[in-house]
Amino acid sequence: MQSKPLGAFFQSNDALAHLQEHASRLLRLQRAYEDFAPAHLARSSWIANLKAGVVVIHAVNGAVAAKLSQLTPRFIDEFLKRGVDLTGIEVRLQVAAFRPAPAVTQPRPVTAGARRALARLESTLPADSPLRWILEGFRDKDST
Repeated sequence: MQSKPLGAFFQSNDALAHLQEHASRLLRLQRAYEDFAPAHLARSSWIANLKAGVVVIHAVNGAVAAKLSQLTPRFIDEFLKRGVDLTGIEVRLQVAAFRPAPAVTQPRPVTAGARRALARLESTLPADSPLRWILEGFRDKDST
């Protein structure tokens, strides 16, 4: 069986050719968006679709969505300058399902000077002070 280039496969079917064309258009829109959108917003949002002349932008949280909504008129002008035929922009909240794991932090040792300062602080606190209880627990834990 002879292999065909992937592009030829997409062109062999009208539906696939249309899908490839749409994906290419979205990629061009995304690149243009990354060029003119403020970097912090571009990292927190992306072009999701272009349907009936409306560019749909997904934002990772409400604050980003609100700021993007404020910038919509400017973004329309930027897209028009780049030859994109559109009638509007719709901003949607699309919280990403994947969240990177928090960075693992290594506990830092408490210096002898810091231990003495905490012991002095503990001795000045009333016996029923919640902070004193915490410091006592720290001292007990530290001595094990």
